[in-house]
Formats: sequence, C-alpha cells, structure tokens
Amino acid sequence: LASVPYRPNVETDIEACLEYLVDAKGVDRDKIGVHGFCWGAWAIAKASSSGLRFKAAVWAHPSTGIERRAFGGDEEAMIHNMAISLPVLVMPGSN
Repeated sequence: LASVPYRPNVETDIEACLEYLVDAKGVDRDKIGVHGFCWGAWAIAKASSSGLRFKAAVWAHPSTGIERRAFGGDEEAMIHNMAISLPVLVMPGSN
C-alpha cells in the first residue's frame, strides 16, 4: 500500500470520478455520497480531510489505520478533520 500514496495516485482518481459524475452525467456536486470498503474507507477519509467534500459517507470494515501504518500519518487527525465535514456511517468488522 505504501507504493500507492494518496497524492498523486488516489487523489487524482477520486477527482476524475467526481469530474465524470458532474460533467458527463450531470450529477449535482453537492449531492454526491461515497462508500468505501476497507482501504476505500481510508481513501474517503483522506480525501475528505484533504478538502474534497461529499454529502455523506459509508465505511464498511474500515482500514483507516493505513494512514499511520503505511504512510506514517496521523490517523486520528485525519478522521477528526474529515468528521467535522460530513456524516459518516461506520460498519466495523472483526477479523
């Protein structure tokens, strides 16, 4: 995972998806919600804490610890910065 950092890899992909939804499909930018499973939950948290805005988010079996373990970042700060910007439904799993 460390070989696929948020910037530029994941950030570029997320922004391209948002651009496609808005420009090609006519989706209202203020009404886009997101769902992330495992690593995808980290991608949503990172995107939200970095300034991208979503209407809401759903995390299934989230792996936000990737921020700390793979990238040496502050997982708690990332979640805090994201949490003040959108509602999140977290569905944790146990493994």
